[in-house]
Amino acid sequence: MRGTKSLLASLALVALTRCMPATAAASTKASASDTISCTGNTLRSMGYDVMAADERNLFVQAQRLKHATNPRSGAMDADRITVFLDENSFRVIGETVGSASAIRRPIMGRRIGGMVAAPYRDLGMVRKWTSREVAADTQALARTCGE
Repeated sequence: MRGTKSLLASLALVALTRCMPATAAASTKASASDTISCTGNTLRSMGYDVMAADERNLFVQAQRLKHATNPRSGAMDADRITVFLDENSFRVIGETVGSASAIRRPIMGRRIGGMVAAPYRDLGMVRKWTSREVAADTQALARTCGE
């Protein structure tokens, strides 16, 4: 019984860490515009599309669709990286988002004597997890643009 509880606790811990975004931090002596340029260029070289690079609010957002690198993923699955800058440091947060295509609910139709299953419909749910690729890209970006 004791072994079962510890096994369940360790499995829950693994599941929770898989749902947490990948994070990295680095210090920098460069100016904000130089750091934004470095992160934007590095993300582009990794295959990301830079969605926003705002020098006034000190952040960079980028996204890479997963189906380009993994044909088994859904068409809307994407790796997203956000970089928040401070005076002498920056923080990188990476996560994978996608539509939950496996979660489908039947549309029920009525019939005398019971319910009849009709075609399925998508619930439009969004799932988030941390893929190996986005975790590696998050660490690589902090190493490349940090001191």
